[in-house]
Parts: sequence; structure tokens; C-alpha cells
Amino acid sequence: MKAAIVNGVVTEAGLAKLMTDLASSLGSGKLTSAQFADLKTIAANLNVGVSTSAYLTYVFNALVNGHAANATWTGGNAASVALGNLAAGAKATQVSELTGKWLLGTDLPSSSVVMGSTKFSVSESAPNLPLFASGGPSMNDINQGYLGDCYFLSSCAEVAFQNPSLISSMFTDNGNGTYGVRLYEKGVAHYVTVNSQLANGGTIFNHAADLWASLAEKAYAQLQASGAYTGNTISGNSYSAIGNGGNPIYGLEALTGSKALQEFHGTSSGWTGYTLNASFSTTAYAANQSNSTLLAELIADLKAHDDVILCSNTNAWDSLGKQTLVAGHALSIYGYNTATGLLQIRNPWGAASGQRWATTFEVSLDTLRAAGDWIMVDSAGGALAPMLVKQTAAQTFVKGAATSFSIAGAFVDPTGLALTYTATQANGSALPNWLAFNASTGLFSGTAPTTASGVTVVLTARDSAGLTASETFGVAVAAPAAPKLTAQTANQKATGGKAVSFAIAANTFTDPQGEALTYSATQGNGSALPGWLKFNAATRQFSGTAPTAGGTFALKVTATDTGGASNFETFNLTVSSSGAAKVASLLSAAPGGFFSPASPVVDSAAVLGLLAPTY
Repeated sequence: MKAAIVNGVVTEAGLAKLMTDLASSLGSGKLTSAQFADLKTIAANLNVGVSTSAYLTYVFNALVNGHAANATWTGGNAASVALGNLAAGAKATQVSELTGKWLLGTDLPSSSVVMGSTKFSVSESAPNLPLFASGGPSMNDINQGYLGDCYFLSSCAEVAFQNPSLISSMFTDNGNGTYGVRLYEKGVAHYVTVNSQLANGGTIFNHAADLWASLAEKAYAQLQASGAYTGNTISGNSYSAIGNGGNPIYGLEALTGSKALQEFHGTSSGWTGYTLNASFSTTAYAANQSNSTLLAELIADLKAHDDVILCSNTNAWDSLGKQTLVAGHALSIYGYNTATGLLQIRNPWGAASGQRWATTFEVSLDTLRAAGDWIMVDSAGGALAPMLVKQTAAQTFVKGAATSFSIAGAFVDPTGLALTYTATQANGSALPNWLAFNASTGLFSGTAPTTASGVTVVLTARDSAGLTASETFGVAVAAPAAPKLTAQTANQKATGGKAVSFAIAANTFTDPQGEALTYSATQGNGSALPGWLKFNAATRQFSGTAPTAGGTFALKVTATDTGGASNFETFNLTVSSSGAAKVASLLSAAPGGFFSPASPVVDSAAVLGLLAPTY
């Protein structure tokens, strides 16, 4: 798990390696209760002391704690087989397949595709394409191909045109050929992991010069493993589940998570409007709206970057013989031409060699009403809150050291509205005095005092429409790292009765935080220096007059940084005795006098040799 954390952030590649290594270690054995308990502990603490994206939190919890999609494993085979939630006693194969489903993107949709009475097979391979082309997501990336999911792909084209940042933010590039994809169901974000392999190399279904739309299509198919989220009733991890038609309102909801949606049905007496919540329950109803009333509303929706989809009930052709409207088909309404008074439509069939349809065209709202068509609108532009796209990592301030970090890029607004930021503690109180937040630059800064303790910060982004989103992260406070002893002072020598003067080098200690150091000196046992020896803390200089009696003195020098952390070194100062001191020593060793038999080691020659030179 330590290896899965990089700079305080849990990575997808790290979690994938954790699980693949675990499966490998099981061999023919089974997951123990202790191992399963450890996995649950990791899942429960992914954002404690470290930071994890909403995507990884979701998929790892689904892997460890269970999910409806765990009932089966498909893996690109024609049919699915039973899998089951993880539990103590699981075999390596189950651990590997659950890891593949949630972290490696290897639970590919079924190779067998059934659309009505048509059946065919696909094989998966990876085209060499970028996630997004240089211009980012575009509605022109939608070219439907041979799959009946116009309701979803027309929504993809519309959102890419109206709210491209919503498309960009729905993908997490794990950097290893896998991608996390966010989709919504009833306003709640769900995540799946896909790899870069596409059906028939990306040539049979949606096809473009980049991957995103094809990966969205594949992710939408994989999402059906845990239920039917298309407006149709077919479920299962299969292109069949999304390729037999569906409701565009489900496609819009899957991409935007809108909390309010609208449907308008053309009738002989006008337009009937329905307002729906994220669960597709009707919350309001209005009958017999005029063309002018609805047109004004659609123009306002398009201006606000809401997404608008047409469900056509009729076929039509332009003056060149190209088909425009297609019965039983969903198309994007991407604009309004003020010069012609017509709505601008794009067919998700896109562009193809020798095409017999118009990719884009214009049509009147009255034509659509007379045909009994349906128009679907989400609230992605006018009422979509800012989105957290980059979770701020847990931070650490060292006491006494100036520290700063930025939250730039943490949030985006799907509709491009300006964001303002506020920061408080988790309990709603103001940040501590030592932690400042610059709302203009997104920079946190400060110097934690020695008495400071960690805080949990709630950062809130608010757009100009008043909608908000928040993230929470920890700011820990750590004791400063002590100064390091980098150049040990050598033992020193002095002569009794002589002046003593030496200094410890400036590089004896260094501070990891670059803080200024102050110095003090004592004897090795911590007691004060002997009276004859002084220490100048400013110059790190020892000075004094050595005692004539000599001896060895253990000295201790302590360096302390501005945060109060300290370190020390010890060394010896050896003072050799002076000549007079040696005489006194010899005399004291002969209690009977110079010529006493009790002092055979003392004689006059020895004493005289100490007192005067030899003549």
C-alpha cells in the first residue's frame, strides 16, 4: 500500500499492483480472513492521511466491499459467467477477475452482439489513438457506426459541443492504457475502468481520430452489468444492452448528472412539457405550449449551454437528395439560426465515405411539432455546479518552517463560469491564524508555531450562479527535523597554564529546513563548563586558560533551530600538565621526602630535571 502512494496521493497503478501481487501470492490458496480485513481497512482509509480521487474510492470499494456488477464476469467472451463479491476464502482467479473488472478494464463487453434479429461477433484490439485530439472533445468525434445507440451518441455530441469540460472531466487517464470513466445514474456518479481496446479496433461502432467517444460507448456498455441504464430493459455487460435503442434523457443524465431534465412532446394542439428529476420522475407538467413559447425556451437553453436532443418520428430529405430527419432516430439540436429562424441539427451518424445523409441541417420547430417529435433538455449549462477534478493531496507543515501549497486546477466549472473560493475548518470555523488562504491565487501559506496542531480544511468553489462544490483535505503539523551533525569536531589538545582557543566549524551542523541555528556548550554530562573555559555562542569559539593540573574534559555542543529542534556533538579536550604541576605531583607522591625509602621512584635527579635544564 505504501508503494501505491505517490506524494500523498493514492494511484490507480499502485492499487492495481497491490491487487495483482495479492492474487499472485495466493497461488492455489485462498484469501485469508486477515487479508480480507486488511483490504477493508485500506478501502475505509483511502482518504485518511492521503488523498484519493472519487474514481479510485468508488472502484476500490466496489472491488473490496461488493457491487451489483460483481455478479458476473464477461471478459470479452460470448457469454458471462458467475463471479461474486470478494470474501475470505476467495481464490486467486476471483481476486484477479475482480481486479480486472475494477482496476484493469479487462472485463470487456461480450463479443456477441445482438441487435433485433441481427447477430454478429466483435473482437477487441487497441488502436493507436490519443484520448482527445489536439482541440479537445468535439461533436465531430461522433460517427455512430453499426450500433443502435444514437440516443447515447447524440447526447455525447451535444455535450461535447455545449459543455466540453464535462466530457474532459469524465475521464481519468491512468497512464497505463486504462481509463476511469464517470457516468451518472439518477444523479449519482458511477465509475467504470476501461482499457484502450475497442471492438474491431474501433472501426465498427463509433469511430474517430481519438478515443474518448468510443471509450464512453464501451464504458456505457460495461455499466449495464449492474442494471439497465438506457431507458430500455436489456442489461448485461454487452454492446447489445446499449445497441437496441434507448431514451436520450437517459443518455443526457448518464453524461451530465443533471438534477432537472425536460421533455417536450409535439401534439396537434401544441407542445406538452414535462419536468423530471434525476430519477426521471415527473415533477411538473404543462400542456399546449405554443411554438413561440417553446422556441424562446430552447433558445435560452442553448444560450445557457443546456444540452438539447431531438427524437425524430419522420424521414425527410433536402433539395440535394440527402436525408435529414430519420424516423426513430435521435439527433443533436446544437444551435438556432437567427437569420433563418430554424433549429440547427446534427446527425450522430456523422461523416462517412459516400454518405447518403446530411450530417448537419436545419429544421423548423413547427415541422417537428407536426410530426409528433420529442425534444429532451438537460440543465447541464444553467444549473450544473462546479466539479472537483483534482483532489488536493494531504499537506504537512513543519513547525517553525514557512510552507505553501496551491489548489489551482482542483475545480472546473462545466459551463465556464468564474469560480470563487473559500476555506474553513471542517467544523465551519475560520482557519487558524497561522494558515492563510489567498482566494485570488488559490495559495495556502503560513508558518505553524510550536503549539500548532493539524486541521481538516474544507475548500468550497462557488460559481457566479451561486452553485458550489467542496473538497476536504488534511493539513498535518509535524515537529521540525532536528539539525544534522555533518562535520564532527575533532578531539582538542591544550597545555596546562597556557591559553586555550578553538572554534567549532560553521558546517558542524546543518538544518534540513535551512533555519538559523543557535549554539550552547556544556560539559559532556550536561553540567556547566568549568570556570576556566568560556564559549562564545555567536562565534562558536572556546577560550580560556587551561589548568596547570591538566586532565581530560568531555565537552558537548548543542545546535538548536528556530523551531526548537536540536542536536549535539561531544568531543574531548585533553590538557597536559605543566612542569610545576608535575613537580607538585611527584612531591605529593613521596610522603617521606625526596630521599625517603618509601618513595623509591622519586629521586633528586628526577625532580631537578623538571625544575631546570641540564647543565
